[in-house]
Amino acid sequence: LGATLAQALDSAPEIFPLTHRRLLAAAEKSGRVETALQQLGALAEDVARMRSKVLGGLALPAMIFHFAAFIAPIPAFFRGGSLTSYLVSALGPIAVGWTVILGGAHLLPKLSGRMGDGIISRLPWFSQLWRELDLWWLASGMHLLLNAGVGTIAALRECAGQCRSVALATALREAADVAEMRGQPVSLGIEAAGVLPPDMLAQWKVGERTGSLDRALARVAGDYGQRV
Repeated sequence: LGATLAQALDSAPEIFPLTHRRLLAAAEKSGRVETALQQLGALAEDVARMRSKVLGGLALPAMIFHFAAFIAPIPAFFRGGSLTSYLVSALGPIAVGWTVILGGAHLLPKLSGRMGDGIISRLPWFSQLWRELDLWWLASGMHLLLNAGVGTIAALRECAGQCRSVALATALREAADVAEMRGQPVSLGIEAAGVLPPDMLAQWKVGERTGSLDRALARVAGDYGQRV
């Protein structure tokens, strides 16, 4: 009784991410709860849309793989092979493929950060998707937190904690530390680390110079949301 909305959501951390709860806590202090809730709703819609898009993009390769697995053993079957051997030849690769996919999905989040980064960097399509999702989340999270009244350095540290890439997260934290210590824009530290693409960094700098970093990052988030 008497708890704030953010405190109430703290009782269900498995449902409400830490970033969302901290965003609401900051919005409560700045009197922007309604705006924060609207933005979180829009963020949830974007996440659902991108998840659907990614899964839809995987549907065709998965269908082709299954089709090929059943087609490849047909010549051997017509040369006198048994139905059992045909099914083993067809279903074997499918079973192995799904074991690798499901096992990877289970183990990847548990790998140490740099080991996970190293494995992902060797998967061309997935590494690009992984990076763009990180950049989208960084831009979206910064926009939400800044708009809720959170300071730039605190917002950057919060978003760094949600990045999947350890290299990106480390660079963002170091940029925040340097900016706080030297009193300089965080974009200088980010640029020195070389972790952001030129287009995103350019818009970040413009946002800092014009005092509209939240709006600049909202545009970046929209751009990356369309790419994913």
